[in-house]
Amino acid sequence: MKKINKLISIALSISIISGALVGCGSKQTNNSGNKANKENKIEVKNNNEEKNDEAVINEEYRVNAQWLSDNISDENIVVIDARPEKAYLDGHIPGAINAPWQSLSKMDGKTSDEGWGTVLVKEELEKKLGDLGINNDKTVIAYCDTTASWGDDGRIVWMLQVAGIKNAKILDGGLKAWDSLELDMAKDRVSKEAVEFKITNEDKSSTINTEELAKNLKDYKIIDTRTKEEYEGAQKYGELRGGHIPGAINIPFNTLVDDKGMLKSNEEIEKIMKDNGINKEDEIVTYCTAGIRSAHMAVVLKMIGFENVKNYDESIYAWAADENLNMEK
Repeated sequence: MKKINKLISIALSISIISGALVGCGSKQTNNSGNKANKENKIEVKNNNEEKNDEAVINEEYRVNAQWLSDNISDENIVVIDARPEKAYLDGHIPGAINAPWQSLSKMDGKTSDEGWGTVLVKEELEKKLGDLGINNDKTVIAYCDTTASWGDDGRIVWMLQVAGIKNAKILDGGLKAWDSLELDMAKDRVSKEAVEFKITNEDKSSTINTEELAKNLKDYKIIDTRTKEEYEGAQKYGELRGGHIPGAINIPFNTLVDDKGMLKSNEEIEKIMKDNGINKEDEIVTYCTAGIRSAHMAVVLKMIGFENVKNYDESIYAWAADENLNMEK
């Protein structure tokens, strides 16, 4: 009997110890699971942070100077300096080619002539781009001096989009952003090996001409991207009449950049638009004097989700030249 009781005691002891071990094991498993979940959350958070960083440096329409510096040796990247030739030769990003907006636009005749300053016709545009070493396989980065220009980088990107090139971006902050990182500059004249380029996916959805705009004026929210003085009637650049297109809202293009020439945040830009009665679902037309500042704004708005934006590239030069079209002051 004593032997049986002893065996029972031993069995009970083993059971208690096993239960304790199981209990500890369960607790350890739960702790491990919680730790794993916590680590997973941190990893997700870090991934999100990385995505946010990536969104800043490599969005659909822009990159920053550090990204460009890290990737500039990639043979599939073409960097365009959109400034005038003299400024380019005074110092540019190494490897950048010089292609001001005028080189891809119709510049014959007078500013008041029909079509002056608009994008080259398809055949001429594809040859020009091919000669610059650009085709649909390349990523094209355009830059300018964002604090002292008319948004020439945006105009280049917009024209490339018209040519069906999807992978065209602006360098956020332009040359000053590059310089702020104390990166190398060059003074040579760079040329790329010409490539065969055919425009097979021309996209004119972001363009509008004078006739179409005049006919459907009331269908659009129209943004005058010039200065307040020009909007109110100042004739600074040879416009035949002063003033603005009837109903246009004045939002100077550089309202969308900060004092360092960097694009403001998406939220800030959206607020600027909303404060002026412009929403993402609106049909929008931007214009300026010759479609440069307005192209920049069109690209930026599209970048942050305003899908229905057209650049009126004939702009006030053409509108003011037609006496049959009203202007307001």
